Amino acid sequence: MKSRLVFRSVLLFLVFLTIVFVFSATTFAAKQETVVLKWSDMSPPTGLRPQFLQKAAEEVEKATEGRVKIQFYWSNSLVHVKENVRAVQSGIADMAWTMPIYNPSEYPLGTVSQTVLSAPHGGDAGYIVRAFWDLWDECKPLRDEVEKWGVTAWYLMPYGGYGCYAKKPITTLEDINGMRLRVSSEGIGKMVAAVGASPQFLAASEVYTALDRGMFDGAVVGYEWGKRYRFYEVTSYLNQWDSCMIAVAYGIVSKAALNKMSDQDRKKFMDIGRRVSIEYGDALRRSKESDIQLMIDKGMTLVPFPEKEKKRWAMLPKIKALIPEWLEKQEKAGRGKEAKEVMEAFLKKFQNAGDENNIH
Repeated sequence: MKSRLVFRSVLLFLVFLTIVFVFSATTFAAKQETVVLKWSDMSPPTGLRPQFLQKAAEEVEKATEGRVKIQFYWSNSLVHVKENVRAVQSGIADMAWTMPIYNPSEYPLGTVSQTVLSAPHGGDAGYIVRAFWDLWDECKPLRDEVEKWGVTAWYLMPYGGYGCYAKKPITTLEDINGMRLRVSSEGIGKMVAAVGASPQFLAASEVYTALDRGMFDGAVVGYEWGKRYRFYEVTSYLNQWDSCMIAVAYGIVSKAALNKMSDQDRKKFMDIGRRVSIEYGDALRRSKESDIQLMIDKGMTLVPFPEKEKKRWAMLPKIKALIPEWLEKQEKAGRGKEAKEVMEAFLKKFQNAGDENNIH
């Protein structure tokens, strides 16, 4: 009888060990399962930004020994750019390029940068990306409005001061009056409208043809962006405004996707995203001079924009009103307290060139 009990006890113990082993092996296998993340992007896979995104993806795959991979869907081939936030939230995509000016209903506080025409370091992409990572870490309301969609920032993409590719030289505010200018956001539209220009919104892929056919007199874009789309072929003057800073785009990742990774892989993944995005900002800053030189080599005339004209622009009543109008709009939407916190944090990093006392 005793030996039978011992046998049963040993048998039950062995069964228990088998169950533990199978469970552990299954759990271990699940942790080792390859996580393939779908990235949705509006741009074609050319230029500096895609180059550094692909660099980050390669580093992630190497650091995780192939357990985490990123699969890119370029040129709106997965979903349209304005649907990216909801696409990642719903699981259609796992990662995406998103930006407050494209998604103001999802990221209303992120549109704070649309209140600034020019600022110290506004043309320095390296500074911008570091400053925005600081804002991300320090400014909870800015972070919360992104993370409420079940996502978080993995990679920040800076946009420095813009130039104006045009068919005439621009050296005064009066030169801008009456021009039809392609702009990429409501904020920049307000800035050029303040000096009498007519802002025009058009998809990036269509701007070259519009300039070539004379539909626009110019396009307000970044230097690398203008090089990539070959605007030097359809305009003669590169007006170096270095104004209209639009801050950063958020490269977001689904928290559900992050939870599929082991703790170790998740940390590597997030660290690589932040580090390579900073490297991209520095590379974008360095490329600015070479991009401008390429425009000159292609036959464009570089036209510096005088500092006194930038200051005149920043002091215009319609420009000075942008900050209080933005704060009032957020207040009406019930975000007054959060908006003031975001604005104060933003201006500590990017002080408005026009008026330092617009927050009340």
